[in-house]
Amino acid sequence: KVGMDDYVTKPIQIEQIIQILTHWTTQSFNKPPAVDKAIVIEALDPQVLDWQQSLMLAANKEDLAVDLLKMLVDSFATELNEMEQLIELEDFPQLEHVLHRLYGATRYVGAPTLQKVTGGFEQFVSTLRKERRKADESFVQDVLKYFDELKAVVEQVEQAAQQILKQHLN
Repeated sequence: KVGMDDYVTKPIQIEQIIQILTHWTTQSFNKPPAVDKAIVIEALDPQVLDWQQSLMLAANKEDLAVDLLKMLVDSFATELNEMEQLIELEDFPQLEHVLHRLYGATRYVGAPTLQKVTGGFEQFVSTLRKERRKADESFVQDVLKYFDELKAVVEQVEQAAQQILKQHLN
């Protein structure tokens, strides 16, 4: 047992300090709100944003994972605007290129649904080129459906990413 006048030799482990303070005070000390962070990350839907996978893809370097996520999220507005213009212009070869670029970016961040939707959209657009077809009305309608789905998923990823970025950029 530790006496009131006992001293602790250095180096001190945080666990030791907590043990001693808890022993001598009625209030138990918890580690500072790193717990808070874990709860938020746990609360994220791993299909939308898988933080464990993001860390793995960043070789477990948390700062790098945060930077890669931020870069992806920062690119969304530009990519979606460009896609919207290309769809209006019916420039499907260029749309395929932009989708390919976004799909490539999702390989560095754990965002399974975004990756799946972007990949599927890219594959759909590529059938036009591969089958040397002309874009008819139903093709354009399908492209718009894919685009709406992509926008919805991007929004989910953005919201999830804000939770993580808020904690790390403080």
